[in-house]
Amino acid sequence: MDGEAAGEGVKLTFFSPSSGAWEEVFDREYRPYFFLPHPLTEKDRVILEGLRAKSRVEEKKDLFTERTVKVTRVEIDVSSDPRRVSQSFEESWEGEVPVVLGYVYDRGLTFGAQHSIRGKQFETLFDVSEKSRQRFEEEFSGIRDTDPLKYSLLERWFSLCSQPVPEVAPEKLGIDGRVDPEQYYLAFMLSRVANLPVPLAYSSHQVSTWIRSILHNHLRRNNILIPASKELRRGETKRSVQGALTFPPETGVHFNTVVVDFHSLYPSLIDAYNLSHETIDCSHEECQKNRVPGLEHYVCLRRRGVYSVLIGSLRDLRVRWYKPLASDKSVSSEERRLAQATSQLLKLILVSSYGVTVRMHGLARPSLAES
Repeated sequence: MDGEAAGEGVKLTFFSPSSGAWEEVFDREYRPYFFLPHPLTEKDRVILEGLRAKSRVEEKKDLFTERTVKVTRVEIDVSSDPRRVSQSFEESWEGEVPVVLGYVYDRGLTFGAQHSIRGKQFETLFDVSEKSRQRFEEEFSGIRDTDPLKYSLLERWFSLCSQPVPEVAPEKLGIDGRVDPEQYYLAFMLSRVANLPVPLAYSSHQVSTWIRSILHNHLRRNNILIPASKELRRGETKRSVQGALTFPPETGVHFNTVVVDFHSLYPSLIDAYNLSHETIDCSHEECQKNRVPGLEHYVCLRRRGVYSVLIGSLRDLRVRWYKPLASDKSVSSEERRLAQATSQLLKLILVSSYGVTVRMHGLARPSLAES
């Protein structure tokens, strides 16, 4: 449900629908961390000694090269701010990841979802009904072989979002005032999709925060080093990006006109053309022939882009599952209403997926937006 850095560790709060009881789990051994280059420079070593922080060498995967790299993991006290401390160094990674989110990412947990708790051991559950599982397979089994990464993401998000939403008094979650039932439901859906604490998911209106958490959660789960903002830009300076090509209409009355609409046009392009931070202008010589029409950029042909598959999975979940479910007369009106609400939530994320690559910190890369 929720979490916070408390005292000497991290505190997670769980709710049991069967008993109506709350359970707090403390992990006093966890320490926030960030990464520095390995080997350390002499300057970094001096600063590190002054912090009296613990450090060790770890192996991570580089997003752009896919190579395994060695980095120095620096662990600090929970009471310290990783972002502020990491700024003392010339080059660092992951200091901007909030402590509680980093903890949940590392443990493979998901806010707002069901968990199994045994002492200090807890794990996210992905149980869904056999009927729902069968319908999912009928709709998405075709991409299991053609796009296995997308299939695994779809399966994960489908399982999480198919779980019932517990009936919890909003004030217990720190949500004050009158609460709209639909917004309460959507807070749990967003919490599960973006892995944000339920209270934050209820109050947050910054879609860039949602998308950044989706990306960071995926990278951490796959042991990929989260690039610094300047690394995502690949040395590019921030600049305005030309939008879509538009044609001025001819004045007058027109007959026999046709309206053409596309489901989630920009997200569909991001998915279909494999547009991601690491696939634009990649290092593979053979990919340079895969030019973006009208631009100097090219797109990787050898690997599936992380941003592309994340956005593509959410797009498919909306267009192929929740949107049809919202008009399915075989299910209850309440189920259709909630499906419609979830579809709109996913649409909000999807329509923002292009804009954040233009200018938002930690997500922007102008050449990606141009492509």
